[in-house]
Amino acid sequence: MPSQTTAHTATDVQDRFNAALIALVEQIKRDRSILAAILCGSLSHDTVWSKSDIDMVLVTIDERRRTGKVFPCMPTASTFMST
Repeated sequence: MPSQTTAHTATDVQDRFNAALIALVEQIKRDRSILAAILCGSLSHDTVWSKSDIDMVLVTIDERRRTGKVFPCMPTASTFMST
């Protein structure tokens, strides 16, 4: 007789992650500050297991006042050039 608590099959796990990804994408589509989403990690390779997570890079716009630097908190390229 099968146990009350059975392990999830690979198909069940994949289905759960696909459903979560679809829900996440729908949320991202509604956020006007997100320009692009890049799926990374195991889910991008269609290889997930029960302890996987969703790895995603989000490219966003910055509505704050522009500083003229690419990364305001980082030194510019000229900082590393010797004179």
